[in-house]
Amino acid sequence: MSNFQTLEKQKYNLGTILLVATALILLLLPFVATFNEFLTSLAEKVYLFRWIENVIVPFESRWVVGLLSFLGIESIATNSSVFLTEPAGVGLNVFISWNCIGWQSFILLIFTFLTMLQGVGSGFQKMNVVLFGIIGTFWVNLIRIAAVILLAKFWGLKSAILFHDYAGNLMVIVWLLVFWLISFKYLLISRAILDKAQKFVYNA
Repeated sequence: MSNFQTLEKQKYNLGTILLVATALILLLLPFVATFNEFLTSLAEKVYLFRWIENVIVPFESRWVVGLLSFLGIESIATNSSVFLTEPAGVGLNVFISWNCIGWQSFILLIFTFLTMLQGVGSGFQKMNVVLFGIIGTFWVNLIRIAAVILLAKFWGLKSAILFHDYAGNLMVIVWLLVFWLISFKYLLISRAILDKAQKFVYNA
């Protein structure tokens, strides 16, 4: 096969992957939105939101402040908001609701663990995948919140609200697709391959 044919095949494969990924995102977007609404109503009924509001929001607000500081943006974390300080003395206070910090994405991640980790990989590999997923989801939520704050600071509240309302679920879906693509390609080995390897070791 010539280099030109190989390049064309790679382009075709990339285009196919992008097309399938786009279709999956569009299909999953309504489901994720409905799933988040269901979890929100459930959390309100069992008063889980009180714990999220009093514990998780202040914790995540401090991490967001740390991320903004790394980007050169001075800010202060409170129990329910991030306050951007300005040299002129006029700051911007961004309220962080218990329903907007991304806790639903962790529930969705757990559901994917229960379905996608069936019959693949060793216990150690699964543990690596779980840690990778939790850490990655945490950082995706931090970046999402920081992006909303930066949009509010530099482009106004309307752009921040639009991003908050429409891009949040999209970021989670894209992250989960990328996460599982990386996990299956680099972190997990199929059970059949593991069984063959074990038989080879035992018979050696």
